This record gives sequence, structure tokens and C-alpha cells, in this order.
Amino acid sequence: MNDYGRLFKRIRGFVRIFSGPYEIERAEEIQGPSILICRHDNLSGPRVVLTWLPDYVRTWVFHVFMDVETCYNHYVNYTFTQRFGWPKFIAKAAAKVLAPFVVAVLDSMQGIPVYRESIRSLRTIKATLKALYEGGTILIFPDINYISTDKKDRSVYEGFLYLERYYFNRTGKHIPFVPMFLDRKEKKIKIGQSICFADGIDFYEQKDSVLERIITGINEL
Repeated sequence: MNDYGRLFKRIRGFVRIFSGPYEIERAEEIQGPSILICRHDNLSGPRVVLTWLPDYVRTWVFHVFMDVETCYNHYVNYTFTQRFGWPKFIAKAAAKVLAPFVVAVLDSMQGIPVYRESIRSLRTIKATLKALYEGGTILIFPDINYISTDKKDRSVYEGFLYLERYYFNRTGKHIPFVPMFLDRKEKKIKIGQSICFADGIDFYEQKDSVLERIITGINEL
């Protein structure tokens, strides 16, 4: 399936009525598979980008939000109680309603579950590579502190870079990593120049520099 499901499209259309519009500003047109890298920006990144980006993308989603039971537990034990400070009984009531809805929307969005445990993370890699081999575009929000809105906070998970090794070993081609920045003041989604690993240099020798170029690329948009 190379398109969003009906539920996600309806929700996206509804959200568009009350937000935006956002202009898409591209530094280049990228043909073929690629990986978009954007700041989470305390949920603003996923919410705005997935509402206004016209392209079909497969988005990495923390796995707890793609199962009703784990989503419910996360809302009750963390989001609503620790972050929002709600009483437990209110958190449970809200999570009971919200969890099934969120899971259904993310499933309709064709989200790729992200597991942070080393064993189950292979599922994420396999699903992502399958989409890339089919010519798809992946969207990743890799912030470690995902509630931060500070551009100076440069801490990100670097695990997504290892997709390059698998992809190159099979195809002999480098996967483009594309910086993306959500400019809420100008109401623009800015997509920068693609960044690729270089030929003839070991993956581990250039991994850190590629990550730094991606982060710099995001911050300079």
C-alpha cells in the first residue's frame, strides 16, 4: 500500500481546517528513496509536517503508540500524570478513549513502529528497508529530548544512520538523508539539500561527520 488510509486522510483534512496553511520550500527535488530528518519540537514537528506535507511518507513512531494496551499505559503512567499532572482517575478515563483512536490513526498513517531494545529494533530496520527498497520516503524525528523546542539542543538518536549500511550493501547506492525544518514563524516546511555518505570511506569513519552535517543542515534552514 503506497498511500495513507482513509481514517488518516479524514483526520488530516479536518486538522487543515484549523491550522496553516504551510508552504513547502524545497532546496531540490529528490527522485527515489530518501530519509527526511526533522526536529520533533514537542509534537509540533509531526503534527504540522504530516498535516501539510503533500508527499506520502512512512513515519517512524515510538512503538508504544501503535498498540492499544501499551498506548493506554503510557498515557496513564507518563503523559497525563507525570507531564500534565492529572489525577490518576482522570488520566485513566481519558486514556481509555484516546488510546484506541490514536492507534487507529497511526495505523492508517502506515507508521513504522520504533523499538529501542536491540533485539526488537530489527523489526524497525526490516520494515524501513522494505519501504526504501520499494522507492519510499521515510520520515524520522530523532530527538532524544523530544519535548525540547531549543534549536541548540543537538542531542539526537543516531541509530537511523545504520540504515545506510544495509541499504548500500544491497543496492550499491547511498541513501539520501534530507534535513527538514518546521518554521512556524514563516509558516513554512523547509526541506534542505540531501546529504549522503561518501564512496570509498568506511561507514564508521564518516558516521559522526554525516550526523553533524544533518544537524547543521536542519539548524541552518
